Order: sequence, then C-alpha cells, then structure tokens
Amino acid sequence: MKIVFWTVSHLPDLGGFQWSTFRLAEALKKLGHEVLFLTATAQDSNHDDIVEAVRITASNIPEWTTKSGGWLLENVNRFDIIHSIDLFYRAIGEQLDFLNRSGLPSIIKIPTMGCIPRLITSQSLKCQLGKIDAIIALSDGIKSELLAAGVESERIYPIPNGVPCDKFVPLQNKGVVKRTLGFAESDVLILYAGRLVGRKRVDVLLKASQRLVGEAKVILLGSGFDMRDSTEKEMLDLARSIPNVSIVGVQENTLAYYQTSDIHILLSEREGQPNSILEGMSCALPTVATNIHGISNLVTDGIEGMLVDVGDVDATVSALKKLVHNPELRSVMGKAGRERALHQFEIGIIADQYAELYRNLIRKRKGERK
Repeated sequence: MKIVFWTVSHLPDLGGFQWSTFRLAEALKKLGHEVLFLTATAQDSNHDDIVEAVRITASNIPEWTTKSGGWLLENVNRFDIIHSIDLFYRAIGEQLDFLNRSGLPSIIKIPTMGCIPRLITSQSLKCQLGKIDAIIALSDGIKSELLAAGVESERIYPIPNGVPCDKFVPLQNKGVVKRTLGFAESDVLILYAGRLVGRKRVDVLLKASQRLVGEAKVILLGSGFDMRDSTEKEMLDLARSIPNVSIVGVQENTLAYYQTSDIHILLSEREGQPNSILEGMSCALPTVATNIHGISNLVTDGIEGMLVDVGDVDATVSALKKLVHNPELRSVMGKAGRERALHQFEIGIIADQYAELYRNLIRKRKGERK
C-alpha cells in the first residue's frame, strides 16, 4: 500500500502526536508499505532518510491547506489512502473538502479531547466530518465527542498509540547512568516528560515536590514554560525555587531519563493518549497519573500504577510516597506496565491494526465503485 500522511508537522521532536505518527510510519515501512509525509515543516529533518517527506511552505495554515490539498489532488494517483493527523483548526472545512474530493479512502486521527466540540460547530462541518471513512479515537472520551457530533459509530476506530518496546527497555542497574546524568545512585527519581504547560498541571506536581524534599528528586523533561503566560512563568519561578526539582528541558536522549528514573508522573487535566506513559510503561516505570480519559485506559489503578483526581495534591503526594519508599511495589507495578506495553501497545502490533484498517477501507471503496 501507498500511504500519505497529511499533517502540519511530522518532526518527532515537536510533540507527542508527531512522535506517534512517525513511529507508525516507520513501522508501516517495515511491513513493506510505502509512506510519505505531506507537511508544512520547512526545515529538513534527520528522520527524512527513514520516511520520505514533501514540504510545502506557507505563511499560515489556511494557505498551507490550500496548497497542500491542491498537491494531494494533483498526485492522488500515487496513493491508496490518505491519513490526516488532527484537524487543521483554521482551515477545517477546506481540509475535509479536500479529503472528500480526493476519491481515496481517508482517515483522520483525533489526538486529544476537546477539539471536536470546540471546532466542529456548524452542521456543514458535521456533515463533512461524517463522510470521512474512518476517524481514530484514542479514548472513550474522544469517541463520545464524535458521536455527539453525529459521526456514525461504525466510522470510529479505537486504535491506540504505540511504543517501540525494543527501544524503550528497562535497565537492570540504573545507578551508573544516574551518575552520568548528575544524580546519586541512591536517588529515587520521579520523571515528568512532556510540554511544560498549564493543562498538564505541572503546578500540582511542583506542590507535591515541595513535600518530597529529602525523599525523592523530580525531573522536568520537555519543552519549556511560556514566559508570555503569567501562570506558566509563576510555575517556572516555583520550580527553580524547589531544591529537589531539576529542569532539564528538551533532551535529544530522552531514553536515558526513562531508563534511570524510578517513577513516571503525569497529572494532566485532559489528554488524548500520552506517549510518555507508554514510554514509561515500556521501561518498566510505575505511573502516578490523573484518572481521566486517555490515561485510565492505559493505567489500571493499583496494577501498572496509581490514579489520582485532577488537582489533588494530597492524593498525589500519598501515591508518590508509597512508591518512593517501597521499591518492591515499584518493581511489581513496573513489570506489569512493561507486560501490558508489550502485549497491547507495541508499535508493530499497532501498525498491523492500521494496515488491516487501510486494506478494509480500500476494499470497501473499490466495492462502492463497481
């Protein structure tokens, strides 16, 4: 099969859903399929030798959608299926129009909750969205939003994100690598990996960290706080003032931090399906996370980790302390997470599911033409 991923950006270091898309494309290539990214990203990527990219530059999203959609229609005979990543926000109507005009089976992946009710606001957009062959819902919450927008249930597919479990593997002896990252072998490390933004509720993590001084150290790994946002600036100031918090920012070798940490944490108020939890599970890290759509279908409370309510600092501290002071519990939960990642979320398994979906949609379209 020949698959085109239509996405504003595919550079994996720019965010979670770009990473998951790149990993899927790489896994599909290993299965023998041809994959191309049609993207707005102007600069070359060091991943271009793995997955081909066509880069179309524009000054804004509507202009890019027009230009890239035109390219799609001109090159439609090169592909068997179009896989669109996310909605193009300021050009959704044109995006859906191009997909429906292409004549090819089309898929849209919805990476997070909240965008459907916020963006699909008119009856016209609902009708256009309802014509898309398949929409990927990463959680039950996203599926509910799609159903409320009038999308037929048979067009909604709950295919999860995947993780390369052969890369994200646990270390038997973390002490040596801890030292290379500037920590003591005896330090218990709690890892936050993700964008440092308000909806991730880093503020709750920082308040919990203050109550763990002398017991554990907290690593903040990811793109930094927005200094134009007063709330995020306050979070940065607080983070800098807490002695057991290390802000390491964006790192090329994120794997080293997963492999040397002891606990993974994510306290978001909303998510699609966070790659950081899958990566932590694959590295046998127990997870402390919020009990929300997109997380609760990855982590079972008391099995792979512990779930807490959004914004609950006391519950977060309690869960962390149980894990910090109980290495055996960390080991049991970490092993459970690793097993679940291997059997449910390994990227090869996910690529097989997508390949089967693509084949079915192509057969269906061909049947309709007869």
